[in-house]
Amino acid sequence: MLKNYLKIAFRNLIKRKVTSMVNLMGLSIGITLTVLLILYAQYELDYDKFHPEPEQTYRLLRMEELGNNTQIVAKTSPRIMLSLTEEFSEVESTTLLFKHWNVPLLSQEDKGFYEQDFLFADSSFFDVFGYELLLGNPETALSEPNSLVITEQMAKKYFGDKDPIGRVLRYELKYDLEITGVVKALNNVGAHFEFDFLASMPTLPKVMTLDVLTGAYNGFYSYIHFRPGTDVQSFKTRYEEWLVNRFPEERIRIQPLLDIHLRSDAISEIEGQSDIMFVRVVLIIAIVVIILATINYINSAVSTSVERLKEMGVRMVSGAFAQHIYFQFILEAILTIAIAIVISLIALYFMITPFNTMLDTSLILNPIAQWEIWLVIASLILVTAIISGMAPAIVILRMELTDVLLNVVTLGKIGYLRKGLMVFQFVVSVVLIVGAVTINRQAAFVKSKDLGFDQSEVVVVPIRDRGIHTGYESLKDDVLGIAGVTSVSRASTIPGRPYAAKYYKPEPAALDSILMNVGSIDDHYFQSLGIRMLTGTDFEFLKDELTNPVVVNETVIEAFELGDPLEALGKSMYHDGQKFMIIGVIQDFNYETLHKRIQPLVIQPGRALEDFMIVKYQGVNGDAVAKQLSALWYSTAYEQPFTYSSLSDDLASLYQSEKVWGDIGNLSMLVSVLIGALGVFGLVSLVVQKRFKEMGLRKIFGASHGNIIGIIYSEFFTILFITLLISVPSAYLLSQLWLQDFAYRIDVPIDGFVIAMALLASVTCLAVLFHTLRALAKDPINALSD
Repeated sequence: MLKNYLKIAFRNLIKRKVTSMVNLMGLSIGITLTVLLILYAQYELDYDKFHPEPEQTYRLLRMEELGNNTQIVAKTSPRIMLSLTEEFSEVESTTLLFKHWNVPLLSQEDKGFYEQDFLFADSSFFDVFGYELLLGNPETALSEPNSLVITEQMAKKYFGDKDPIGRVLRYELKYDLEITGVVKALNNVGAHFEFDFLASMPTLPKVMTLDVLTGAYNGFYSYIHFRPGTDVQSFKTRYEEWLVNRFPEERIRIQPLLDIHLRSDAISEIEGQSDIMFVRVVLIIAIVVIILATINYINSAVSTSVERLKEMGVRMVSGAFAQHIYFQFILEAILTIAIAIVISLIALYFMITPFNTMLDTSLILNPIAQWEIWLVIASLILVTAIISGMAPAIVILRMELTDVLLNVVTLGKIGYLRKGLMVFQFVVSVVLIVGAVTINRQAAFVKSKDLGFDQSEVVVVPIRDRGIHTGYESLKDDVLGIAGVTSVSRASTIPGRPYAAKYYKPEPAALDSILMNVGSIDDHYFQSLGIRMLTGTDFEFLKDELTNPVVVNETVIEAFELGDPLEALGKSMYHDGQKFMIIGVIQDFNYETLHKRIQPLVIQPGRALEDFMIVKYQGVNGDAVAKQLSALWYSTAYEQPFTYSSLSDDLASLYQSEKVWGDIGNLSMLVSVLIGALGVFGLVSLVVQKRFKEMGLRKIFGASHGNIIGIIYSEFFTILFITLLISVPSAYLLSQLWLQDFAYRIDVPIDGFVIAMALLASVTCLAVLFHTLRALAKDPINALSD
């Protein structure tokens, strides 16, 4: 019996090759994208879960009052955490992390590299976090000064196949750090911070200009791990009372470790984090895509069932019961979906690598380890099979037997249901198309927006070399001699990179102070970056004549209510009792990401051993300028290798999350449009079959092909109109919600709606033309006799 059902199922698949290919394509594409998106969402949700008892680990956060607003900062001072260990028995272990604002230079013999992922950690790091040491003792690896733990990748990079334990890396050409451990690489898991190097905390005072481990220096990431069974809510109550009594000037709260990556609104994070909203959107898209694929297959299955009315009628006359009809269609659906799953698995095998590359993740395809994900997908597929199998059976069994045998199509309410499903498909397609257009337009806006300075044709060279530092003026003259170079300057930081921050007051006795970003610059900085001076002068003329001159941006003037820029000249501002005089006001410029409003900026004159050389050029190739810079560099430097970057590339890297949004949005849009097109193909096929005799009659009575095509197309005007009414407000609100994350943003692009509706109308028109012309090519007499 089962063999007979399978034989009929395979025969129908082969007989209707085009329909079968359309069904398999829609299902396999939908399943493939759904699996990829769920794997990505699971990867994001699993951040930090590899640590031991991650639900028992918390991070300290500091609250800062800025006028009427409260600012949450991820950095705190060590004294709070150290006091907690002494006062509360619930705290099992604690650890401190510190990330220097400068990217350090590490060297070994004749090799040297700037290493972005360099952290300082205390000796209890491995008690709190679940990193495994391949070499070294986790109890002692970070206990002594000048100790350094590195990852497998860095051991290979600096030492090849040699044993790295006991070997030395030089930090900033000054301090020798001994390798005391090698960390095993993480495989396919995420953490809210990454590192390639961990230096011991006792090393930190040596590389800093002040002892930051004592006092109230708020520059550390502090973590506490509770003992098993601790009532965290009870701890919070007692902790808040203790904090008021012990440190009344501090406002510190605790944050679960598992909330950091997706649910943190703190500034000064150790690394950029994601947002739970993004994960929810990804999961919604995954569910919608599989629903679209399901709807598409159901529509196609019902359309195909109409072609099989006589076959089903003969079965019913021969004694087949309703359950036999149900079983036949469900079995055919399961068979089709099973083939689609096989195709999807093959596609996933080839797609997982480019998908990882696109989103910068390390997803793997492992159905055994990921059984929960595959159980959800299997459940969705089973439901799809049952629904898509029952739908055509219900259509046929509700018809009169004579209508079935005579091939008379009367769909009734099922027809309205199918049109409703098609409206849903169209609405989703419009929302995704408008969303993708909005994301891409915002990304283009970010790239093209006038930031208030000139980021083009600027080469940035980090300076750490004492030879460069002492011989800078000579090097600067030589660099200015390079063809195309127009100006050269130095600065402690550049747009797009972190700035130091200090609190300033308008008066010494003022109670409230405002946190402002601070940078130090050399001559010609404003000229090199094209920053407009509104009034006053820069430091080239007055830095040697005044004590503590500063240039501020317009936001500082507004924050201190100093009037217009001209009135602000000569006014004073104070930091730690020290007086600073405003000698110039520059136009506000976006020196941070466009997610943020422009913050107060204070610029002082000065050079440091660790800063950046900024080279502005025009009319020549940037790589050619860098090549000549390199030759001049090595004629002066004796410690630091030459490295450089393009300022425009540095700024573009700030918007990696928007790139991920765009990539997922574009991919989802393409899939939804493709599945929607396949759905239209099936619906139009059903409508044409239903009205085949009518079309034959109209053709006999002289109706032109154009008139008949117009009549068929008119059925879809209602679908498109309802789609327009539902999709426009939905897509607008969702796009507006996403744009709210940007302080500087575009309006929702109206032409995105035009593009979406035009695309859907075009797809519908092509489907109508294909099926109608195919039907009209047949002899109308045959249509009447069928």
